[in-house]
Amino acid sequence: MDHEDSTTVKSLKLPAGWRLQWRSDDHWRQVHARQHRVEMAGRLDPAEASDWTPWSGAEPLEGRGGGRWDGTPTWWSLVGELLDGAGVEVVLADGHRPPVLQVGRAWACTWVSPPQPATVHRGASELTFPFYKPDYLPD
Repeated sequence: MDHEDSTTVKSLKLPAGWRLQWRSDDHWRQVHARQHRVEMAGRLDPAEASDWTPWSGAEPLEGRGGGRWDGTPTWWSLVGELLDGAGVEVVLADGHRPPVLQVGRAWACTWVSPPQPATVHRGASELTFPFYKPDYLPD
């Protein structure tokens, strides 16, 4: 019987230097390119980093964006956990459906557009992530 080492890490490269990673012991994380380079240089073992989250089977959802609020297209991403037996679909407010990628039991969806809400469909659940300009930023 094959036994996979608990420190095996699979990685999915996302925009702006981010990676979505899945560890074979059912933990996942997002990691920036700077930290990934440190890990690849051997100065930090990625399996021992403290930013791993155990897969919960719940519905955590995280969003990131390029930070352009003036209507200029920039990158956006959503990541979360795959629920048992449920697919994931992301629908933008303009009707586009960007591809959803997965690594392990985590998923990511990235696209380039002006800021707009994105609705995530997972099984019977639906959640809209607003991607709006934060109130604390000046006009």
